[in-house]
Amino acid sequence: MASYQYSYVMKDVRKVYPGGREILKGLTLSFLPTAKIGVLGANGAGKSTLLKIMAGKDKDYSGEAWAAEGARVGYLEQEPELDPKLTVEENVMAGLGEVKDLVDRFNELSAKFAEPMDDDEMNSLLAEQGELQEKIDACNGWELERTIEIAMDALRCPPGDADVTKLSGGERRRVALGRLLLQKPDILLLDEPTNHLDVQSRQALIQAINSFAGAVVIVSHDPHVIELTADRLWLVTDGSVTAYDGDMEDYRSLLLGKRKSTNGAAKEEPAPIATVSAAPLADRKEQRRLAAERRKALSPLRSKLQRAEKNVARLEDEKAKIVQAMADPALYDGDNGKLVDLQRQHGYLDRDIAAAEEAWLALQEEWDAAEAVAEL
Repeated sequence: MASYQYSYVMKDVRKVYPGGREILKGLTLSFLPTAKIGVLGANGAGKSTLLKIMAGKDKDYSGEAWAAEGARVGYLEQEPELDPKLTVEENVMAGLGEVKDLVDRFNELSAKFAEPMDDDEMNSLLAEQGELQEKIDACNGWELERTIEIAMDALRCPPGDADVTKLSGGERRRVALGRLLLQKPDILLLDEPTNHLDVQSRQALIQAINSFAGAVVIVSHDPHVIELTADRLWLVTDGSVTAYDGDMEDYRSLLLGKRKSTNGAAKEEPAPIATVSAAPLADRKEQRRLAAERRKALSPLRSKLQRAEKNVARLEDEKAKIVQAMADPALYDGDNGKLVDLQRQHGYLDRDIAAAEEAWLALQEEWDAAEAVAEL
């Protein structure tokens, strides 16, 4: 649990573009460590500028803006950059940063034990290795390869050895998001994350956002993503950022009203948001909050179910390899020690698969029941 009240704070932030246009006019805002915020507004209203300031990418502004002490900020820009010298997997792995460095150093020290050394050198190496092991244990760093595999699979990333310079826009975005999530930031800033993504990738993104424990601020023209991830909305307009009490349907109606007014199809402006009756707005806010709570409650169960499915698939793959190895005629000539060992492994795998399938079925039943309750 975060030790601070607000993840991020802005006070009287003003941003003026060359030529004198003031895009942000004295913003003062803050949000909690678990907030999921959808940012709405017309093109050019300042949504991306807001995220760049939060990410520390844009420092040319007046006022104050800061993340809570110790809070790490992760930022996915509209056109994320990847290292062209690295493969897909290596780019994703870059998100592990310090953890990978710790494991690499531990392995380096382990190799040194094969070299001649005196007692003092040995004790020094043992002490450093002990400290490294504690740090690696604390962040579950021994599962690096598995962690990367899960992240890449969940986001449907291209093959690990693929050349990033030949990826499509959607593939680059998925790789960048995988790298970002492995950094385990406390605040996730997403600028048009669904650009170039197909339907399945969008669903993977929605799941990743709903599984994320920290705060999320997302700018997107995709109303479906906003509806399924945000528990509150901000509206950026006329240089200000205000809480928007409507839902995405209200916002579409607002845009339609403005468009008709601009085209002369209507003489009156749409009713101000504040004049909409309080009861329906409160109901919609409560519905949005409850929907967010249901998504959050189901997220751990969904992750368990997916892990169970992958575990069954992994065990079945291992069994298939054993069966293939047992088909070798050479095993049945002379010493059959290897055959006995394979048969033993085959038996163990049958047992493990049965247990894994039973666990998966139990989770599937739990998931079905939870979904039924959530829809009530």
